[in-house]
Amino acid sequence: MTKQIVETPDGGVARLIAIGGKPLGATQSQQEITRLETLSADPTIEAHRRRDEIRDATRVQKSMQLLPTAFLYRYIGSAPTSNGPVIRLAFDPNPTFTPPDFESRVLTGIRGEIWIDPDDIRVVRIGSRIFKPVDYGWGILGTLYPGATLQIEQTKTSTCGWQLAHLALHLEGKALMFKSVHIVTDETASNYQWVPSGWTYQDAIRWLLQKPDEQANSKRTRY
Repeated sequence: MTKQIVETPDGGVARLIAIGGKPLGATQSQQEITRLETLSADPTIEAHRRRDEIRDATRVQKSMQLLPTAFLYRYIGSAPTSNGPVIRLAFDPNPTFTPPDFESRVLTGIRGEIWIDPDDIRVVRIGSRIFKPVDYGWGILGTLYPGATLQIEQTKTSTCGWQLAHLALHLEGKALMFKSVHIVTDETASNYQWVPSGWTYQDAIRWLLQKPDEQANSKRTRY
């Protein structure tokens, strides 16, 4: 699927524009228009979505803050990238790390590799794999199976600084002892452009509903 996404202080808003590399048909396109118009007209829908977005972002931030203490790192060399050479570090669980909550238990079963841009001190890539089962509540609440992978890549754009370029997640497990969990996500982002900083999510929706030539004119006049 291909989407246009606009990030605003109210959260991101997306419009589906293609599936399998093919533009949406008339019916699918109208469904997207109706969905966005409904979202714009009903603030409660956006508020609920925004709460979920903030909750997920908080979880990610909490996990990132634990990385320095949850793992042991070792230098394994360098690698070339489009932005220049990066530092490669391998990481393994720190045996002295005590997870502060259920969610962070997964860090005890992960090993992988992290790439760091030495000039900007930014994470360029994280590649990780679960190498052992991770149980929650002695396996009663759930279990993550070995082999699950997560890859995150950032790139330095010419117009918008460092931005997320690729996210891939493959997760297998079970929840509440019996329910199987299977999650596969693979997202690639590109063609970053600035939009006015004062846009609300409704401004973003209005822009997404415009035709491509109208979008270009709108962005120029709003700067």
